[in-house]
Amino acid sequence: MKKSIQLLVVLCIFVITGCKTNKERYLSITTSGYDKKGNVVVNIYEYSLSSKKVTKKYTSSNPLGVYSKSNNAVYYVEEDNSGDYLYTYDLDTKKSKKLSGGLTAMNQIIPIDNNIYVLGVEKGQRSLKPYRYNIETKKFSKIKAEEDLDFDHMVYDVFNHDLYLCASNQKEEDQALEEANAGKGSKYIAPNTHIYRLKNN
Repeated sequence: MKKSIQLLVVLCIFVITGCKTNKERYLSITTSGYDKKGNVVVNIYEYSLSSKKVTKKYTSSNPLGVYSKSNNAVYYVEEDNSGDYLYTYDLDTKKSKKLSGGLTAMNQIIPIDNNIYVLGVEKGQRSLKPYRYNIETKKFSKIKAEEDLDFDHMVYDVFNHDLYLCASNQKEEDQALEEANAGKGSKYIAPNTHIYRLKNN
């Protein structure tokens, strides 16, 4: 690879975002890599499905972020010593604002209309849980789910306006790991994963 190419893409997240106010479909694409000094650089783009045009919307050093066309904003996670915080960057005012915090980690962000959905881990816990930030009420709340579930993925269906989440039982995950680590030649056999649909938030 030529030395002139300094940016190594290590992550590319495609999120199809559908919105009622903007009928045009688009992809929010997040890439991360390194600049010439070795610093992490994250770029967030909008890819128009109709015009096939790519537009850079935001650049930062935060590895998790997504663009929302309906709100003309970027939602991203920023970490400090006390945990992960959800932020918004308004592309009209060019200002950032903290929306929520208090989680050990956040792993995924999906903006849908006036809600921002994230998967996160509470302090003192190990399992990922779904959370919702309501833009109108400015409230960040945990979505009701069985306590023993560990959520590892969520996706939004823009055609039917449904949010789907994948989860497995945390105790079953732990047991499978213990069995794989205990015996010679044993391999990890993942527990059953189930798909859930979010209903009425």
